[in-house]
Amino acid sequence: MRCTFLHDVYLAIAIFLALWVLYAPLAELLFHVLHITSIHRGDELKRDVTLTFDDGPDPEYTPQMLDLLDAHRVRAVFFLIGEKATRYPELVREILRRGHLVGSHTAHHRNAWFLTPWQTFREVRMAAAMIERVTHEPVVWFRPPWGRFNLFLPLALRSSGQTPVLWSIAGRDWLKGLQISAIAERIAKRFHNGAVILLHDSGGAPGAPANTLRALEQILPVYREMGFQFTADPVLYAMKAKTKRNGSFPRVSQRLIHPLWRVWEKLFDRLYSVYPMSRMFRLSLVSWRLGPRPEAGLIDGVKVVEIHLQNLAVQELQRVKPVERMAIRGLREVRDSLHDVALALLYDKRFQEGQAIFGMTMIHRGMENLGFHVEDIPDTLLNRWIKFLLSLIMSLYHPEGRKRFTHGLEAMHPRLMWMSREELITRYGPGAAKSLRATQQAMAEVATSQPPDMEP
Repeated sequence: MRCTFLHDVYLAIAIFLALWVLYAPLAELLFHVLHITSIHRGDELKRDVTLTFDDGPDPEYTPQMLDLLDAHRVRAVFFLIGEKATRYPELVREILRRGHLVGSHTAHHRNAWFLTPWQTFREVRMAAAMIERVTHEPVVWFRPPWGRFNLFLPLALRSSGQTPVLWSIAGRDWLKGLQISAIAERIAKRFHNGAVILLHDSGGAPGAPANTLRALEQILPVYREMGFQFTADPVLYAMKAKTKRNGSFPRVSQRLIHPLWRVWEKLFDRLYSVYPMSRMFRLSLVSWRLGPRPEAGLIDGVKVVEIHLQNLAVQELQRVKPVERMAIRGLREVRDSLHDVALALLYDKRFQEGQAIFGMTMIHRGMENLGFHVEDIPDTLLNRWIKFLLSLIMSLYHPEGRKRFTHGLEAMHPRLMWMSREELITRYGPGAAKSLRATQQAMAEVATSQPPDMEP
């Protein structure tokens, strides 16, 4: 009898745990890790970044944060706890008066993993009602505490017209004993186009928001110098742009395969620390393995910055007609992006070691006139693999798809493009005069050639 009872108890516990895993951790995987229905980053082609602040408003730290953001011309998103918004309505109105956006962070900052479905709906609706009574505007943004989801939270948000906003960079500024430099370092290590950065203007360890203030004082001037804009709305823009881009492929096969390929690209970038840092280029710091270049002081093993094309940017360029206009616009965007790359080598700690920039690409016509050294690369097994990848990406992004293979692909081959650090900064660094004649020559040469293709 006793054994049967214990068996039933253990079985009940096992069933309960299995159901809870489906209810909470599985939902976390779907909606947080895989970002189904949620937003976590802005447009990777734009040098816009969104600062977000959770757990406020706070009568001590929120006014200081607002003053700091004003001083650096920053517009942010504040995710408010409903009961705090009710307690400090003037602070909420001041946030809006300063030009920032507000969203909901639930009514009582409760973990969705441990809420029943009824409690989940109640937290979402109650928080929205509390905030709307102060702002007289509908709440459209929502951030779950700790980023936690259960299976019913997306339904509750959908029914109330709210979009979940997560983050691509977490400052972890709420931790006890975290130094100011550690917060700044965590942000700097993963900084990128379209970043959504999670910070706090309230809560956490005692005095933690003061560290956040000091960390922002350190990093905001640096990224302003690099040309980044801190705005409140790139996430909304990116959501619309993403829908437009995913629906812009002319072929059914491209529309089917492209989402899977984008997942692979994101995984590749994550594994190899590749960051979108300009409209045209993603950057990564690697070791040079292509032999000595005495004129530039390059030897195998020195750190260099590898540039990868932003394939979505090139895809957008290919819709520009006629081809001459496309080529001119493309060269201008490459030129402007090289300025951004030069600033990254000067100011971004991740890339300051770089002694040169380089890439392997099929897009090399006219690149010498932009300052690149363009060389043949050996016909090795690795380089054949690179050519295959370039061809595959072309079929995914090019408007003609695989038909592009039959129009001169056999004559195309990847080449090495590189530019020394000194050459890059002299030509494209702060205050450097752009060589208009060289750019015009490059534009003329590319305008008479075939449309550009793609690279990884």
